[in-house]
Amino acid sequence: MRLRNDLHATLVGDVPVFLDERDGKYFHLRGSLAGHFLRFVEGTASPSAIASLVDHRILIEGDVVSEALPALAQIDRLGSHLPVDTFLILKAAATQALIDRRVRHTSFRKTLAAIRRDIARSVASKPSRRSRTEAEVVGAFEAARKIVPSIDRCLPRSIAIAAMLRAYGHEPTILFGVRLPFAAHCWVQCGPRVVSDPIDDVRGLSPILWL
Repeated sequence: MRLRNDLHATLVGDVPVFLDERDGKYFHLRGSLAGHFLRFVEGTASPSAIASLVDHRILIEGDVVSEALPALAQIDRLGSHLPVDTFLILKAAATQALIDRRVRHTSFRKTLAAIRRDIARSVASKPSRRSRTEAEVVGAFEAARKIVPSIDRCLPRSIAIAAMLRAYGHEPTILFGVRLPFAAHCWVQCGPRVVSDPIDDVRGLSPILWL
């Protein structure tokens, strides 16, 4: 048995928290159902516990598919020194504004599908050289805060940063994380390096999905 294809889970302490791609919502389990899931994770769930999780559309038939969680380096973000490059700053602002509009008018599920398509295209046509550094790209987005809003816009901002990094030959990962009392945030890493946020903004978040 395994999680539904469009469902992602993490444990925050002993609380199972989920992200449902289909509905674009987070939720957590309580009571006996939470206990069933904890025992499923431990590999000790009874047939009746598994049946209950199946009935609640948490689990489906199939083998468990594991993904390697990106490491988190204990360093500060890049781009603290703004680049003297007006073109890159304007490009960052335009990219974020465009993606912001798309996110506002697109379901969460379709937004994730678009990210996956962008990643697949990037892999198929990866630039032969990195014409811009990670710091230049992220620094441009820092400067673009004066042009486009960034407060409470972590999703479009992260998508835009990752898209531009991929366009310049880098391999970013967008991570979604949660903590309790409930809060959710997404950010961008290049390998273990957090490039989009101060390290303190993501430390303590439990990753639930990464693309």
